[in-house]
Amino acid sequence: MDKLRTAPLPLKKKLLLTVLVGTAFFFVGLAAIFFSRDTITVLLSGILVIGLAHQAVTQYHLIATAHYTTVDGRCIAIMQTPLRKYRNVRIVDDQDHEITLVLPKQDKVEIGHQYRFYFKASERISIGSSILDTSLPTDGFLGLEEISDYYLQRRTDFAEQDLPPAANATHSHNLHRRF
Repeated sequence: MDKLRTAPLPLKKKLLLTVLVGTAFFFVGLAAIFFSRDTITVLLSGILVIGLAHQAVTQYHLIATAHYTTVDGRCIAIMQTPLRKYRNVRIVDDQDHEITLVLPKQDKVEIGHQYRFYFKASERISIGSSILDTSLPTDGFLGLEEISDYYLQRRTDFAEQDLPPAANATHSHNLHRRF
């Protein structure tokens, strides 16, 4: 349960939404049994409840085992493809490597903003062509969150704490002198 508390917010939202939708379909099935005796609605809602329960268990296992990867970067371009459910988003990471991600259109991404993208950790087949590798359909995308400047500043502050003891000695000495 601790892993669920420390899980990233987009993954918790996705799990909660899956559970809520499954619960709603369960109650629709119960209402169909009691009020209308409609077997088709009961059967369809039952199938949806079972599928969503399986999806929720899979997502919980993914979060509990931390079997996901993250990609951080600043969005530099969004390429829309007509009549497709996906779009190509180009980002630049901290080491100035350019990466093209294939993301669903419903996720809001803006050029110039810093994002963290969550993907399932899995083996990826590489064809060798950058065009084919980025255009292959994927179900590995889990969610995204915008990274604020405050978070980036805190991240660099924690990196400075990993300095050798000699570099931290003057800093800790100054802290003791204040108190």
